[in-house]
Amino acid sequence: MQEASPRKFKHPMLIEAQQKLVTQQLQRDQDDLAFRIEMALMSGQSRQLTLFLEDSEGLTFFLRHLLKDLRQLHQHAPREAASLQDRLLQGLPDGRHDAFDSQLKISQYPHLSSLAVR
Repeated sequence: MQEASPRKFKHPMLIEAQQKLVTQQLQRDQDDLAFRIEMALMSGQSRQLTLFLEDSEGLTFFLRHLLKDLRQLHQHAPREAASLQDRLLQGLPDGRHDAFDSQLKISQYPHLSSLAVR
């Protein structure tokens, strides 16, 4: 999620408009991730997520950015990210979910990437 420097408004209408913009950006980020997760599931790439536990460099570019963005969404909106994470976990073999969950919550990136899905 790209965040501009937040301005401090005093007028209630401007405060409400700013909150609406933040909510809309969060919804766009969530929709983008949901679409990319469905692409990973449909193409079978989600099965490669077990590589993430051993070596993140073994993942495809698409999956590395997907995981990075999901981590960042988890920082800003854990509840919204939880449903997307559950959907992505459907592609993992049984028994690997707990380790993946703990890795997903670790984030070192301040913003979502601006990766365009082409």
